[in-house]
Amino acid sequence: MTKLLCQVKGSEPIKHTSTYVHNQHAKEIVIEEEEVVVMSETDSSFESIPGVPNPLGVSKTENGINFSLFSKHATSVTLCLSLQDSGNDASPNDEMIELKLDPHVNKTGDIWHICVLELPLRNVVYGYKINGPQGFHEGHRFDNTVVLIDPYAKLIQGRKIFGDVKNKFSKFYGTYDFSSLPFDWGDNYTPPNIPEKDLVVYEMNVRAFTADKSSGVEENLRGSYLGIIEKIPHLLELGINAVELLPVFEFDEFEFQRRPNPRDHMINTWGYSTINFFSPMTRYASGGGGPIAARLEFKQMVKALHLAGIELQHLGYIYLILSLNVVNTFCKLYGNLSTLQVTH
Repeated sequence: MTKLLCQVKGSEPIKHTSTYVHNQHAKEIVIEEEEVVVMSETDSSFESIPGVPNPLGVSKTENGINFSLFSKHATSVTLCLSLQDSGNDASPNDEMIELKLDPHVNKTGDIWHICVLELPLRNVVYGYKINGPQGFHEGHRFDNTVVLIDPYAKLIQGRKIFGDVKNKFSKFYGTYDFSSLPFDWGDNYTPPNIPEKDLVVYEMNVRAFTADKSSGVEENLRGSYLGIIEKIPHLLELGINAVELLPVFEFDEFEFQRRPNPRDHMINTWGYSTINFFSPMTRYASGGGGPIAARLEFKQMVKALHLAGIELQHLGYIYLILSLNVVNTFCKLYGNLSTLQVTH
């Protein structure tokens, strides 16, 4: 048991208990926090307490918003925050506020963590600046001038319209939403669970399937998760009982155009260059609705297909070997994809 204690005379401690699991070793951690610590040197309006290591990513606690990040080799971690206008496409409104984490207070094992008090429940973008050892051949790429995306971010804020050349070089940040109501899957919702030998599979790209007006889908729904719902009668008419989606994780369609290369005239249509495996592709939301809409509409698509008796066989051919934990976590967040397969 590890106890971290910030002593301030005359105050009552705030206690958190968490189980930290890494490298198959588990230990219970009790963190007693007695002082509200102002971590930012640039803006004292953000107050924080040490936070807890579990769960990874962003979570809401009774005290504030907890941020947790794993890095085995990092020597310093800085949380970068910015309040966001809901209509802003790409960049933070102002220079991001930087909260530097203290390795003696904000670190448990290889996990860095901090709980920021009184943050809004949505419309906040965040990322991390991380420093560490250098050594290309050892696999180290630390650069503390770059704001990195949290690999456990459930939503990504960037450009909202697919192929929007005005925001071609927009940056991507993690964001969160703890104010929306839980999605209603319905009391009797169950996936079809069709035996694999009986599947009739239609492979499709979410955007390409309905992007053209010949799809017959309303213009604001073309190329979106909701566009697929509109075509369910067509799929049933064809005798389809399983849909195989090409990658639906967040990716940057302009990745080829960020620096000169032989493919810098092309757009990445298929999505085989994932930015973040825990967040649905934002620009597949209808009408440029943004990351919160993308999460909702993805779930609506999953539910509608399953209620129509159509399986979601898997999330596309992913040329990476995904750990089972990644797949299971995504399914828990965005629906039970009952016959999920990963091809590599």
